[in-house]
Amino acid sequence: IDQWLEPQRLASCVEFSVFSRGKPLAQREGTRLHELHASHPASATSIRSQIARGQIRHPWLDEKVSSYIAAHGLYRAAQ
Repeated sequence: IDQWLEPQRLASCVEFSVFSRGKPLAQREGTRLHELHASHPASATSIRSQIARGQIRHPWLDEKVSSYIAAHGLYRAAQ
């Protein structure tokens, strides 16, 4: 989140739902976290890595999100 554009602004608008993946969540000043004690196979890091390797579509992403990522060249591997 710290690397996102305007993370403080986003944090002031929403409460984040986070899968803890068995690790305690680090609390962040001004950020509201709702910890979910469950397992989920989706991983943002994995999705970004797969897109960087050329997988344009991903089953965990809505088609509109995939199209936006492709149109703006997001998560591409360094050339």
